[in-house]
Amino acid sequence: MKKMRGLIVLISCAVIMLVYVGVVHSESINDIKHSGSTGTCKWEITNGGKLTVKPESGNTCTMNSSTNNTSSPWYAYREEIVEAKFEYGVRAADQLRGLFYNAKNLKKIDFGDLDTSNVINMSHMFANCTSLEEIDLSYMFTAKVEDMSYMFHNVKLVKELDLSNFDTSNVLDMSYMFNGCSQLESINLHSLDTKKVVNMQNMFASCKALKELNVSNFNTSNVENMQSMLSGLTSLKRLDLSSFDTRKVTNFASMLSNNNSLEYLDISSFDTRNATLMESLFNSTGSLKTVKIGNNFDFHITTIPGGTGSFGRGTWKRVEDNKEVAAVDIPYLENKAGTYVKQSNIIDAMKINFSVDYRIEIPKQIDSFTTTRSDVFAYKDKVLYIKDLSKAESDDYTVPGSVTVKFNDVVKDINNNSYDLELKVDNIHLYDINTDTSATKFNTDFLSLGTGGISLNCNCYDQETGDRV
Repeated sequence: MKKMRGLIVLISCAVIMLVYVGVVHSESINDIKHSGSTGTCKWEITNGGKLTVKPESGNTCTMNSSTNNTSSPWYAYREEIVEAKFEYGVRAADQLRGLFYNAKNLKKIDFGDLDTSNVINMSHMFANCTSLEEIDLSYMFTAKVEDMSYMFHNVKLVKELDLSNFDTSNVLDMSYMFNGCSQLESINLHSLDTKKVVNMQNMFASCKALKELNVSNFNTSNVENMQSMLSGLTSLKRLDLSSFDTRKVTNFASMLSNNNSLEYLDISSFDTRNATLMESLFNSTGSLKTVKIGNNFDFHITTIPGGTGSFGRGTWKRVEDNKEVAAVDIPYLENKAGTYVKQSNIIDAMKINFSVDYRIEIPKQIDSFTTTRSDVFAYKDKVLYIKDLSKAESDDYTVPGSVTVKFNDVVKDINNNSYDLELKVDNIHLYDINTDTSATKFNTDFLSLGTGGISLNCNCYDQETGDRV
């Protein structure tokens, strides 16, 4: 019996101790670590990292203006903030610039009934909030805002943004607004009014996860700067900019660069006659297959230093007149308007036929053909033949020679230097399929276009099986 009573006392003490520790722990998390005032509002940060803004007295209060990126009242403690809440009755002044700038550990914001009806500046408001995963802006009033530059800059974890409630009718600057939102997959822009916007530089740059972007409602009639606006959208395959009015744009530099998955581009409404910067507009857009342009698209090849090159290499066919034209010639066409479809280039169209002879089909007429082994290689009617293999010296049918096929096309490198287009094949390997049926039947050690030594992978196919070899 005494043992039982002792056990009960011990358990009771343990329970009391756990409750005490829990209370102490709870109290320590909720204890105020930092506090202060901003205007007639009070702010507090707990040990657990929760920021609360509320009226200091009465039912309402007005915060002081935050006029630069480091002027928010809690900036010194920004990296301690994990959660933020604005209680009922809090009113913002005219400036919210850098409100949570560099709050790298902030994960959640509850704006509640924060009154933003007098705000004109929301620049850098969430910039570099790299831990923020979602933002509810459904009740934010933005009708007077003029500056939204860098607003969501480098907010890396947010996957969805709904701006359907935003009134942007007075916004002048949207530069870098979504720049670096690298995991953003969906963005609702349908209600954005952009008629007064002047600067859209880097607006969507490096939004690498975006697979769709609908900007058909954008009014760009007053935009002057579109530099890198849509660069680095590496998941995007289609981009329709046919509604853009670009008559006032002077800076197009790198606007569409580094979109290496982009296959369809409609810029048929673009007017670039007032442009002063066009450099690298189409840089690294090698996947383009269809491009629509209008007659007012001036490439400024000769009128602007560093004027843009064409939107690709190789041969393109204009749908309207079925005319084939080399990419480098498109900027010089008197009537360039139309829909251009890229034709199969030399490398992609190269086939290997395994029949009586081994041969490479070349999809267009060549200017010249040279080989170090005329006893092995021959060319006729767009077919490069590999002749009797008994004349190859080694047992594994390695051909100790090379072939150079030269075409009419001319390509240009990034420094605008011209090169003849060539197909070079060195040391062709053909394996004995009687002894090793699974071995690669065709291989090239080196395959390149004559552009200063840029190497390309060989896309070769066995026409019997359809397999890439």
